[in-house]
Amino acid sequence: MKNRSSQGGAGVTTYTCSPLETNESRITLTDIYTRSFYDEFKDTSRTSAQVIVPFLMNWAAPTSVIDLGCGLGAWLAVFKEAGVREICGVDGDYVPRNQLVIPERAFIAYDLTRPYVADRQFDLAISLEVAEHLPPESGRALVESLADLAPVVVFSAAVPHQGGEHHINCRWPGHWADLFARRGYVAIDTLRFKIWEDSRVGWWYRQNIVIYVCAEQLSRWPVLEIMHRSSPARPLPLIHPEMFRASIATGDPAQALGAVVRRVLPAGIRRVLRQAISTWNSYLDRLAVRPIWIRLMRGLSRR
Repeated sequence: MKNRSSQGGAGVTTYTCSPLETNESRITLTDIYTRSFYDEFKDTSRTSAQVIVPFLMNWAAPTSVIDLGCGLGAWLAVFKEAGVREICGVDGDYVPRNQLVIPERAFIAYDLTRPYVADRQFDLAISLEVAEHLPPESGRALVESLADLAPVVVFSAAVPHQGGEHHINCRWPGHWADLFARRGYVAIDTLRFKIWEDSRVGWWYRQNIVIYVCAEQLSRWPVLEIMHRSSPARPLPLIHPEMFRASIATGDPAQALGAVVRRVLPAGIRRVLRQAISTWNSYLDRLAVRPIWIRLMRGLSRR
């Protein structure tokens, strides 16, 4: 079913869809994607976007952006601040509307386990750390939807053993590259290396984010065309050191305790705790318990 669109205020296009399309997501996923789930990552999403969006604006200069799996809309909000005129966010009906950081008229509630079809194209489509939450057949449909929506796609998805809530379809980047290739899209794997050591960006983005461009239109973006010449044919299956450290610490009692705390405490309290830890660093350097404390906090902050 195509979604209807109309022009809203302040340069935001308003989209609507049938409520029938959202019933399944409300029934099956509400208990997983709670208010605290989104609250936990909204700060990291915004700071990550503030680093990455300027690259994308310089390379692709989009005036319209759609985000499949937008969550609270942090990435779209940063695109809007960077000068993008039209934004559209699509995610499940379980997303709390009163937490959105984009206008509610720019949000579409939609079950992304089903192919998403719009009645227009955008300059840029993004889908970040979403595909791993969908069944394999829905992951393939997500790629098809993204290719239909825009000639330039920014995509990231969790790799095997990455961990996280409701990760049921973790794949190496090459899997997604092959699906995009079937639609005539080439991978440009240079962004990861520009942000790899930037701690302002969530390590999952630093590890997984890849740009895909319709090969027939690649010449429209000279910078991306140049990058493609030096980019590997398929994105490399890389593991970020932050994920590696989290993985090898899985059996550590201190890390395990931190993981328990992460699940029990509300996200707001966890953020306050993490901020308070920084004031202790100089003191803990002189204490033998510092290594235990570090492992505890890694468990607390693990995505």
